[in-house]
Amino acid sequence: MSETKRHQSARMLRDIDGLRYLTVGQLRAKYLEVFRQASCSNHKQFLVRRIAWRLQANAEGDLSERARRRAEQIAEEADLRVRAPESFLKEQAERNRDPRLSPTGTWLNRQFKATRYQWRCWRRCLATGSKCIDRSAPWRVR
Repeated sequence: MSETKRHQSARMLRDIDGLRYLTVGQLRAKYLEVFRQASCSNHKQFLVRRIAWRLQANAEGDLSERARRRAEQIAEEADLRVRAPESFLKEQAERNRDPRLSPTGTWLNRQFKATRYQWRCWRRCLATGSKCIDRSAPWRVR
């Protein structure tokens, strides 16, 4: 590594290290200086990381033109989705279902001494009816 490159690298690392000691207002000003546009974020860690990335990209060089073209190709080819297909979600739910849990909407019946209790399970719940039942105690069925 040449002496000038080493000197530039050391300076860049000092600049990046100094970012964490800046206030959010100072980071927003630095962001404006580096990106030439105002930041919408007030999140300090986000600002530090973005500014550090940009400083490093400016010092070391950004993506090559070939890498940039390849990224554009991949983005064009991709069938971008905002949500997963419903069939995938149902399969995941079935796969992750605990067999000990009653399905939602199941009526549960229990006998205790001479009284029969009945309740409906509104979310996945244990067959004992604990905690997740209709947000109230089980009621008697006469």
